[in-house]
Amino acid sequence: MKYRFGELIITGLSCIKTRLLYPGQRLIRFPFYLRGKSGVKFGTSLTTGYGCRIDCADNRDSLEIGNNNSWGDRVHIVALEKVIIGNDCLFASNIFISDCDHGKYQSDCEDIFIHPKDRPLYCKPVIIGHDCWIGENVCVLKGSKIGDFCIIGANSVVNSEIPNYSIAVGQPAKVIKKYNLAAKRWENVSLDGGNVATCETTT
Repeated sequence: MKYRFGELIITGLSCIKTRLLYPGQRLIRFPFYLRGKSGVKFGTSLTTGYGCRIDCADNRDSLEIGNNNSWGDRVHIVALEKVIIGNDCLFASNIFISDCDHGKYQSDCEDIFIHPKDRPLYCKPVIIGHDCWIGENVCVLKGSKIGDFCIIGANSVVNSEIPNYSIAVGQPAKVIKKYNLAAKRWENVSLDGGNVATCETTT
């Protein structure tokens, strides 16, 4: 990928700021917004796009980021209790990950006339495994767990558990393919969980 001269200057300045402010990371492109830095446990070699934002609880390890992650532009992570991101994950742009909601919206929801900003926060950990690819505009909501080697399709909303070696899409995200380790191929998944077809063998 070739950079224009102006982009080279901007990237060079970001490299210098990364070395000074976030040693051990590969490239943090600025602007980069981080609230609650003491709550973040960084791995190594993180690369980000422009305008990424992290909101963390101070004085606790509320966000753990693995090694060799690469994020696109405007990735927004809210971690007030616990968000864990594994190693070697690739995130597209405009992704939102949050371990909390403003209020409960099930059978025990609060008074509807309480303003959303005044409702108590309810948190539940979010876990994203190793080697995951998260597509454009994906939302990962509180209590979600994405296994290792998963792919989440663009515009999906994850609000439950996605098992290892799965491709999930939709709102809410549902598994449509799983990788068969023994056969070394992707297999389509029917709505009732049964395998209905296979994809070509990978090489």
